[in-house]
Amino acid sequence: MLNQEQFENKWTEIKSGFRNVWGLISEEELENNKSDLTNLFPLIQERYHETLEEIKLKYDQLVESFDNNTDKGLSPDITSYERRPPGSEDYIQDFDSDRNARH
Repeated sequence: MLNQEQFENKWTEIKSGFRNVWGLISEEELENNKSDLTNLFPLIQERYHETLEEIKLKYDQLVESFDNNTDKGLSPDITSYERRPPGSEDYIQDFDSDRNARH
């Protein structure tokens, strides 16, 4: 698990990863809750209709993906900005399909 210093050093990447999973959370909301992103869980529940358990699992997996020990197991072709916790792909695919259907 990331310590506070690692979290701060990787904040830009973590923030981008968070937005990849929950894009309806604004930059301002993230910055205002930087010290404890779990404060955003009720907002995520409201906007995405996910259970607290689902949100916590995705959040834990996302933050863990930035741990240096986890980094060692990733393909060098995957940047941290492309990281998404398991289960978030469904939302991304639905969004992409919808976007493509409108164009």
